[in-house]
Amino acid sequence: MKRSVSVIIPTTAEPCRRESLQRAIDSIRCQRHIAAELILVVNGSRYDPSLLEELRKLPLRLMRLSEASLPAAIRSGRHAVTTEYFAFLDDDDIYLPDALACRVDALESGDADFVVSNGISAAGNPLIPDIGAVESDPLRTLLVKNWLTSCGGLYRSATISGDFFKLLVKYYEWTVLAFHLLTAGKKVRFVDCLTFRVSDTGNSASKQISMESMLNAIAVAEYMFAHVPTDVRAGLSWKLAAVYHDTSAHCLLSGRLSQAWQMHVSSMLKGGWQYFSYTRHLVRRSCAEWFGA
Repeated sequence: MKRSVSVIIPTTAEPCRRESLQRAIDSIRCQRHIAAELILVVNGSRYDPSLLEELRKLPLRLMRLSEASLPAAIRSGRHAVTTEYFAFLDDDDIYLPDALACRVDALESGDADFVVSNGISAAGNPLIPDIGAVESDPLRTLLVKNWLTSCGGLYRSATISGDFFKLLVKYYEWTVLAFHLLTAGKKVRFVDCLTFRVSDTGNSASKQISMESMLNAIAVAEYMFAHVPTDVRAGLSWKLAAVYHDTSAHCLLSGRLSQAWQMHVSSMLKGGWQYFSYTRHLVRRSCAEWFGA
């Protein structure tokens, strides 16, 4: 008997997503030994009406959200799950053959609440270079770099409820989810097999650097810093300093001098003294604005 898995694809269903979305859907339908139920969550108003009509003819569950929001689409998709397991897939990525069966086997062979498998980057490299190091200390390695991608996990519906998806932050949805799961005591198992390939879509919102994304990065880092065990905080302070510094540099380039100073001071207060020499750039720009130098 085939195991049932719901796969949630959030998408804007814009004309430019037509081909990649079809590839993503095909990669799900080609999964062996699994009865995959596809839940497609179209969010926002930029959708292609003709594409929407084509999607309605496919064997899938189509949901519509007026709000153009990836976190909202993820939450809605999770609440629609009725199968024992569920997973996610970006509309420009694909599952490799037997990806879902590999993950289900891993979950059913133990008592984990969710499983994380490796994937291939657009450049052809493993996304998790040393999965053994991640498995040995998931929380500390998460603070260094996120290891949970949208298409890299499989979740047990009975223990990973929709409540875990309520506080997702735009641009950092999967980092926040992984952090909430670990701090809630959920058990994770890592599988070192390549199960998906990510693309490098240039116009993807998740890959665009903006002031909003940087402020969200600060909010996520501060939240994690406040909620990790005390012995872990020392290793996170450097990350906070780096996030504040990167935001300061972004503000400087975009002409937000006052905010650049604020972020730089915050970086110093978090222990980012390696960025002290950057102060001269702020001083030079300030002098140019104040004195026309």
